[in-house]
Amino acid sequence: MSNLGPNFYPKLVQMSAEVGMKPEDLIAVMISESGMSPDSLEKTFHGSGLVGFMPSTLEGLGFKGTWRDFIKLTGEQQLDYVKKLVQNFTKSTGGKPITSAAQYYCANFWPVSLQLPGIQDGNPDTAFIEAKPAVVIDRKTGEKWSKKYYDVGNHISADQESNAYKYNPIFDTDKKGAITYGDMMKRIDKIKQGSAYKQAIMEMQKSTDYKPSKNAPIAPSAKKEDSEDSVVDLFEKWLGYKKTKTPSTAPAHASTATTETESPGIMQTITNWLRQIIATEKQNKKLYKQYLPLNYMIIKIDASDYNNSIEFARILCAALDEELLSKSYTHTNGNDVEVECAIHGPSEDCLATIKQLSESVANSFSLATKKIGGIIVKTDYFMNKKSSYSQIDFKLANAQYRKFLLKFV
Repeated sequence: MSNLGPNFYPKLVQMSAEVGMKPEDLIAVMISESGMSPDSLEKTFHGSGLVGFMPSTLEGLGFKGTWRDFIKLTGEQQLDYVKKLVQNFTKSTGGKPITSAAQYYCANFWPVSLQLPGIQDGNPDTAFIEAKPAVVIDRKTGEKWSKKYYDVGNHISADQESNAYKYNPIFDTDKKGAITYGDMMKRIDKIKQGSAYKQAIMEMQKSTDYKPSKNAPIAPSAKKEDSEDSVVDLFEKWLGYKKTKTPSTAPAHASTATTETESPGIMQTITNWLRQIIATEKQNKKLYKQYLPLNYMIIKIDASDYNNSIEFARILCAALDEELLSKSYTHTNGNDVEVECAIHGPSEDCLATIKQLSESVANSFSLATKKIGGIIVKTDYFMNKKSSYSQIDFKLANAQYRKFLLKFV
């Protein structure tokens, strides 16, 4: 991890926030690609720097030198190009942020993979590089295109994909002739258990106030020995719920508070929902997403002012995504605020669970903002609908967050 530069970690944390990623996810990929060394070089194809930039990629990102020049830059300097690369990736997802280290790793490895629905949804069974991909033959030229990419509007040569597999068989962990999203998840998990990753996280914490999230989405491939109670513990950690205490979530800037009022409803509802997810997976031995319907829901946010609504929506999206495996985004027309949520499961149970979680977060939000009078938030729910408002961009989100912080000064 030499030559990172004195301000590498602060810049990494800031850059990650700007592109909607977690810095620990970028660290995991950097360690895998380069050992987190800016002067790293892959000799065959000249992949260089922290994330193994190809020479053509550097050129496309506006770097004026060669790969030889690039590896002379500090890690801090290379982060400018990492940021540009991530921003290019998000164009493939319609502006949606990269949600995990595995998803970013897929993009870094094979950028067009981000356009596959299974990669966007985090489906471990989704193959994005195959030794022998299914093909579509061009009637005019006879060219063989990879069918999975052809189906999403891209012309990727089947031979090109086969060659990508040929040069990277190490990523195919089960040796079945395909590199999957699950393979990238396993590689990331292995990296995060290693000393290099742990050392990098320690260094980041020493030089910044950032602390990696201890919560993670429930793994679809939960081990048999994992009890339902241990899964519910994930909710307890995020919600602050312990036995008879009311769930308490607070923004990082506000102190948390709990009351001794019993609140069994939310835990019972979430537990029931989790049991259905787990039971579905065990019965079919495949991913729950393939067997449970996908529901779209709009959660209308009504707070005392626009800024408060945006901040609450940000926190609610984090809760829904981390704890209910949803895909949630804030939408606004400049006055009204909505959260658009996509979640798998029986529609009635999904609605009940989201209502309980949203109301609990609203109660905790009021407690956490007691210093400024306790912000009351009301929510309304509309099933099987998508928001007609624009999704909020990162710059606006950051600006609104800073405005909200000022209320505590």
